[in-house]
Parts: sequence; structure tokens; C-alpha cells
Amino acid sequence: MRAGTRNAFRRERLIRAHRSRAAHGDRRRGPCRRFAGATGGAGWLSRDARELVLAELWSDAIREAIGNGRGVSVAIVTRGHKQDEDCLRAAIATSPDYVGMIGSKRRTNFVLDKLREEGAYEDQLKKVRAPIGLDIGAVSPEEVALAILAEIVGERRGGKGAPLSSWRRS
Repeated sequence: MRAGTRNAFRRERLIRAHRSRAAHGDRRRGPCRRFAGATGGAGWLSRDARELVLAELWSDAIREAIGNGRGVSVAIVTRGHKQDEDCLRAAIATSPDYVGMIGSKRRTNFVLDKLREEGAYEDQLKKVRAPIGLDIGAVSPEEVALAILAEIVGERRGGKGAPLSSWRRS
């Protein structure tokens, strides 16, 4: 990490088998961090709104946190298109096991189209889960965080995301 970013970025690390990373700046931070820790997610990378002035350092911090992408899940939860673009650009360059971005279909398509226009490879963009999360009718930040982490765990473990009660005994 470049000099001076220590104060700009808060980075927490725990050693576990699987690492989750999130680039974000909204109220879902707390619930996402708690749920990620409970599901074996180890790392967290975040940025507050007051630190947006250091945006040029953010992509480097993301690439450093993700490393080679193996064993890493990235959830992008930001406050705007520009931050989404910056985070997604940095994340897809490292080919993480999972990358997803929160937002409406319109917002996520806007960001994906922008990166496509900039020359991002189509195979990289096809791997991006957007909008992120399972459809559980989430409303509160905690419910949204649960939907996001449920999708990440399901992807990592090969789950289908269907209710377990959907099978019936004969």
C-alpha cells in the first residue's frame, strides 16, 4: 500500500480458509462485515465518504487486498457510479473467484457498459454478479447483507439458492 494510505483506508485481516473482500461506503458496512466474519470471510476493505479525495489510491488498495484473486470473493457496495467503476475495474483485473456489485439493474448495467466501452474483456464482465445478492425480499441493511453473503456462500459451496423445503419425500 502506498505511503499515506494507512490513514485513508481501514483494513482488517483475519486468517481463514476463504477471504471475502468488499469495497464499499454506505450503511451496509457493519452488517456485511459481521456476516462475512460469521461465514468464514476473513478480510474487509472499506472507505468512508470523507476519504473519497484519495480515490486515486483506492484501485491500488483493492488490487493489493485481492492479490491473485484465488480464494477471494469481492462485494462492491458503494455510493455512486464512479466509485463502482473504480472498484470493479480494479477487481476484475485480478480475476477473483467471485465479484458482485450492488445496485439497480439500470445502475449496474451503466457501470458494466462504461467498462465495456473502456475496453474491459467481455469474459471478465460476464463473471460479474450484478445486481448482487439472492432475492429474499431484503429491505433493511442487515437483510441486504444477508442476501449478499448468502449468494457468496452459495457460489463458494456450490449451492443452488433454492429453499431446502423445495424437495419432497416420496
